[in-house]
Amino acid sequence: MATKFQLLQQEVAMINRWMSMFDPSYPFNIMLPSPDSMIIEGFPLPSGIKPDRLELCLLLDNYPSESPIGLYIRDTHDNRILVKQIKEMFNVFQGDAYHGAPSINGYHWVCLHYGSASDWSFNPENLHKGDCIYKFLERFHIRCKQLN
Repeated sequence: MATKFQLLQQEVAMINRWMSMFDPSYPFNIMLPSPDSMIIEGFPLPSGIKPDRLELCLLLDNYPSESPIGLYIRDTHDNRILVKQIKEMFNVFQGDAYHGAPSINGYHWVCLHYGSASDWSFNPENLHKGDCIYKFLERFHIRCKQLN
């Protein structure tokens, strides 16, 4: 069976392919600063949302057995503008987080989940055939389309 780091590398490759479809000329970066976190700079948002990119952080302490508990948006001037829009679709908190997620100084926590922990069905043999971080991020992107 693959290690957590190997699975995360597969996730990064899938997310890279997906994000490249939006605007190949726009730079983005996916980092794994630790085995328990992922940072995405330049995450694309649906057309019509301005600014159209943001920086996200995912905490992956219980990956792959559980989905991330929400996601974190870095607190920057541009992202604050986006957070005001995103609050129309999601519960967003600065300085607080819920459902067992920790708060991170300098980030807004966005409540996004699959339901209960038992709803996460990860397939380590084939990430496309189960739930995964790529699909978690895709779900966030799809929900953001409703902001237009």
